Amino acid sequence: MLLLFKKEAAILVEGLFSDHKRLAEAVKKVDVVICTMSRVHFWSHIIFFWQLKL
Repeated sequence: MLLLFKKEAAILVEGLFSDHKRLAEAVKKVDVVICTMSRVHFWSHIIFFWQLKL
């Protein structure tokens, strides 16, 4: 799917959730934000946030 966006001249920016400054700068300059991550990474974040709420 990302290759289709690239084919249509989209500019893809890779980033890390831990790099807040770069991520915030990129989001301010775009029309659309699509976030992708692996299933393992996603579930590790969900488990971490559940632990914070307890």
